[in-house]
Amino acid sequence: MINSILTGWIVCSLALVDDYLQVRVVDVVDGNTLEVREKSGEQYIVVLYEVDAPEPGQSFGADAKQYVERALKGKKARLEITGKDRKGRPLVRVFIGKDKKIGSMLLVEGLAWVGEKCDEGKGLMEKARANKTGLWAENDPEPPWVYRRRKLMEEPKSL
Repeated sequence: MINSILTGWIVCSLALVDDYLQVRVVDVVDGNTLEVREKSGEQYIVVLYEVDAPEPGQSFGADAKQYVERALKGKKARLEITGKDRKGRPLVRVFIGKDKKIGSMLLVEGLAWVGEKCDEGKGLMEKARANKTGLWAENDPEPPWVYRRRKLMEEPKSL
């Protein structure tokens, strides 16, 4: 309940600040999930909007996380909120420097897929695939959404 209220507050507050929020990246949970802190000290978990990086334990999952850590951890970034994911976490585009988007950077490096419901960045992903960059060097890399569903199905069911 409190998380939903905070998420709603973040989404609403961003619209009041030219759709961007200045934050510092406190931690990188995985290749597309960040913990960020506002100037006020409030901390939030946010998810990259346009990409889906491999999960921890999946091929290239650690590589994606390390790439994002090198690019963002401890640094200032700008967030543009685009909505919420199914868990209620803010979906964001993350900008560093003048106009670098971390999602696009992951796609160029072959460390993420374009998100299931997002067409942004398909050209970048296809170029990485054609060049066999990063995870595309594997014959048939498993998309993270397939991996998550498969892992969920493998979990024992309680009675």
